[in-house]
Amino acid sequence: MNNPSHVLFAIFAALALCSCPQRAGAVDGVVVITQARAIAGGVTPGDEPGFPVTISQPGSYRLASNLHVTASETGAIVLAADHVEVDLNGFTIFGPGKDSGHSAGIGAENYRGNYVVLRNGAVRSMGGDGVSLGWWVEVDEMSSMENGGNGIAITEGRVSRSRAIKNGRIGFLLYSTSQITRSIASENGRAGIVHYGGLISDSIIQGNMEAGIESHGNVAYWSNRIDLNQTGNVVGPSLELGANICGRSTACQ
Repeated sequence: MNNPSHVLFAIFAALALCSCPQRAGAVDGVVVITQARAIAGGVTPGDEPGFPVTISQPGSYRLASNLHVTASETGAIVLAADHVEVDLNGFTIFGPGKDSGHSAGIGAENYRGNYVVLRNGAVRSMGGDGVSLGWWVEVDEMSSMENGGNGIAITEGRVSRSRAIKNGRIGFLLYSTSQITRSIASENGRAGIVHYGGLISDSIIQGNMEAGIESHGNVAYWSNRIDLNQTGNVVGPSLELGANICGRSTACQ
């Protein structure tokens, strides 16, 4: 294991340098997305009729109905812009099934999907990832369930109060320096959380088919419940800061 003081210094130094996402606002108000509007097209310039809905302009977007994607290899929402806020408003994106291809429910193209705020809804039964976004992303109160790929994958940012359950691959995949808190990763086909540097706290990580937490360096974790994971509770270089419960023990490695 890395020297604990060195690990903590690396984590908090990197977090101090992180440009956290600001909530995007549209000058002319919030753009509403419904199933009917998705089918009609024209949500933003260049958005063709049908799915995926292409968001090509920065601004604020809100669902006003569930979205149902029926075609395989088709996503629900694609971000072709940065500085976007998407509020699912309590609604769900339904895909055609976890064996229906590799498209994400909410994804990005051409290295976009940065400085994004995503919140308050669910994505389920997509062939690919439930959510796949870029840098400086904030995800809050999202559920990603029964998707063929990863539940929620971001390059860098924060995930809070979210759930990744019964996805085909990893529950939460977090690259770079990221934080995850008050979330649940359960019954995923691979690891519950794969993390490349940052903090994991106040979360439940259990019943995953591989490790509970798979760390790739400079990961600290505390106040989590981690148990019943098939290949170990915590795997890889990491720093346990205490107050974790793994099965009936407080020693998680």
